[in-house]
Amino acid sequence: MNIPSSTKKVTNEKLDFKFLSPPVSQSQVGGYSRPIAAVRNIGFGIPPGKKELIIRVLSTYGNPHICGLTEIELFDKSAIKISLVPAALSLRNLGQGPKISLLKLLDGHKLTNEERHMWIGYRPAPPKNLEIVIQLDKSVEIGGLKIWNYNKSAIDCTKGIKDI
Repeated sequence: MNIPSSTKKVTNEKLDFKFLSPPVSQSQVGGYSRPIAAVRNIGFGIPPGKKELIIRVLSTYGNPHICGLTEIELFDKSAIKISLVPAALSLRNLGQGPKISLLKLLDGHKLTNEERHMWIGYRPAPPKNLEIVIQLDKSVEIGGLKIWNYNKSAIDCTKGIKDI
């Protein structure tokens, strides 16, 4: 996620900073993860007639077959968090492996290293890429996005998503 790094104050429900952390094992603060990416003022809207945002997983921090996340948060152009319902999330091009519920990405436990609050996905064989699809109930201008990376342990940090 080649986004310029800078750190500012983080608030609970509003997006208030740009941030890109190093691999999870180096980004732990008190045993908890920080978001791997939070972007503000990205100012892209969903085109008319389209109501989905696609997050395409291009690479991880080392594991070529498995990727993981802890939380996904969307914010509108006023930096207010957009509520997502479980039915809004789906996957495309999922590779071979056990199916893990996407509900973990919305459970609100982003400051954790407990696996029960983290999602694991299996990447397909190239040239396909795993896609996380977020269905929006109305056309909305996305003002920001926070992605909280997989953070079970230092050994498992290679499952964290690097490029989207």
